[in-house]
Amino acid sequence: MPTGKLKQEVHPTRQNLLRLCLIRSIGIVALLATLFWFRFYGTVAFPWLPLFLILSAMVSFNAMIFVRLRAEWPVSENEFFANLLLDIIFLTLILYFTGGSTNPVVSSYLLPLIISAAVLRPAHTWFIAFLSIALYTLLLFYYQPLELFQMSSDGTMMSAHFLGMWVNFGFSALLISWFVVRMAATLRE
Repeated sequence: MPTGKLKQEVHPTRQNLLRLCLIRSIGIVALLATLFWFRFYGTVAFPWLPLFLILSAMVSFNAMIFVRLRAEWPVSENEFFANLLLDIIFLTLILYFTGGSTNPVVSSYLLPLIISAAVLRPAHTWFIAFLSIALYTLLLFYYQPLELFQMSSDGTMMSAHFLGMWVNFGFSALLISWFVVRMAATLRE
């Protein structure tokens, strides 16, 4: 009989919620870094107050989830699903104030969808897919324009847009490669 403490088995949904919180934390830090850079070095005027309030809510919510994960009660699939829905709502609010569908970060709607596809039932994934498409579609028509993403005759907007799309794709690919693969492996174990 081993004399050391037995390692307490952690449920996969709990591990995946922790990973989702880590992804959210990375996103928050990336958004804050981008906003601070534009605040002090950029020439674009963002709506600072709404963005600050949204990011503050995201930080508070994420902190509550980290605290919640210390509790003993299990993490349900529905709780994980609700967290993905909140991420989609937060993303939509950020995008609304930063150019809507003209913002290259709009492809970040794919992250919750991919995570859902990897760890949740198909019904949840389909709901997230339809919600993401609906919100993306709304952002085609309802958003606060951002000068950075406005068309200009000299092509500077296109350069910024394509560079932004590339950066976002790379960021998304790295996050997907690292976290979704680990979530799927956890489920297989």
